[in-house]
Amino acid sequence: MMSRQPNLIRMSMLALLALGSLCVAASAQDQARPGMLNYVEGQVTLAGRALNNKSVGSVVMQQGDVLHTGQGRAEVLLTPGVFLRVGRQSAVRMVSPDIVQTQVELLQGKAGLEVDQLFEQNDLEVMDGGVTTRLLKTGFYEFEAGHPTVLVFSGKAQVEQTAGKPITVKQHHMLLLDASTRLHPRGFNTKDAEDGLFRWSSLRSRYLAQENRSIAQEYADESGFGPGWYWDPYGLGYTYIGMDPFYSPFGWGYYNPWWGWGGGWGPGFYGGYYGGYGFRDGDGDRMGNRAPYGGYRGAAGQNHVTIPGRMGGTPGNNGFHGGFSGGGFRGGSFGGGGFHGGGGGSFHGGGGGRR
Repeated sequence: MMSRQPNLIRMSMLALLALGSLCVAASAQDQARPGMLNYVEGQVTLAGRALNNKSVGSVVMQQGDVLHTGQGRAEVLLTPGVFLRVGRQSAVRMVSPDIVQTQVELLQGKAGLEVDQLFEQNDLEVMDGGVTTRLLKTGFYEFEAGHPTVLVFSGKAQVEQTAGKPITVKQHHMLLLDASTRLHPRGFNTKDAEDGLFRWSSLRSRYLAQENRSIAQEYADESGFGPGWYWDPYGLGYTYIGMDPFYSPFGWGYYNPWWGWGGGWGPGFYGGYYGGYGFRDGDGDRMGNRAPYGGYRGAAGQNHVTIPGRMGGTPGNNGFHGGFSGGGFRGGSFGGGGFHGGGGGSFHGGGGGRR
């Protein structure tokens, strides 16, 4: 009995600490909405007020607010499935935090947008150098203020002009933003364009995918579940859970609540989201080449799933290098028990998260 008592005491203390941290996290979080701060590091201010880790999940950019990064970086939630990432020595103003028409303006430095989900009703716009760019598809976009430019790594954008028709910018193309001059998009080498903002965005996307996996299963039995932001008490931030599994623009897999948790994505990938080149994560690790829009299938003889509409393509080389479990996502069911609470909520009705 005496030998077991210290262990019981330690287990009780850990349980109380875990429960306490969840309660604090849940009570401190507002329902996620456009403008919610989701990550901060280093020197970051909002409307002149210094931000820190405690600001995550509670501080929201209101209309007209300016977020400024010195030697720091920040991530802000926009519409569900859209992450705004502000690089170092940059400034972004919230023009409209409305969920239907969401507009931000880049005033200084660089900003990137990871768009994992976009509905027809969403009007997602970025203003840079007096020019408005509307993002039309899921993908990853970078904007630069010093030399107003939009780079479409993947996706599709539409740039407004003062005269003439809007200019369409497709993936792997960039455009100098000048409202008074008719310019044409030109292609760019995506590997050469992988700057610090890109690599940090890839790393953030990887972490968010891990958070998605850690909590998505918890909502499998929830009635009225809807896609949206859901609070992860372990990562202390919001991640996105959709109705269907998908890949982020950087190749990281996101699950839905009804995924077959015993099998996962399966080792190895036939194709993937991107083709012709691989991305590097925040640590500089190459994730491997994937063929253009290959099917989401596990290797032969393994647990796998086929998602209609994403078939075809040539097998990618070695799957994910530096990804989850080496050659792609390996299933592995969750252990039972544990605390899986957290706030959250969906913008589109449906699940309101767990508090």
